[in-house]
Amino acid sequence: MKKLLCLLVGLLLLISLSGCDVNKSPAENISQYKGALVYIGDEIVHGDRFNYYYDKDTKVMYVANDSYYSGGITPLYNADGTLRLYEEVD
Repeated sequence: MKKLLCLLVGLLLLISLSGCDVNKSPAENISQYKGALVYIGDEIVHGDRFNYYYDKDTKVMYVANDSYYSGGITPLYNADGTLRLYEEVD
């Protein structure tokens, strides 16, 4: 019984000491794309920040989100289902 109790306490301590780092910026989360994506702006919607990027080579636009509970990066699509391409303004 003592061994089981010690194991349970040890397991609870291990779980309670682990956690997630929610203080990373979106740029850190997509660092594997560094050099390929160009930052073009951001907006805050309902407290979540959305950062917009485009790929230098393909001009495909992406949106990245890094909120408290989740995050990710996805391409943007036009209404007809085609990928949205970045058009530089002169």
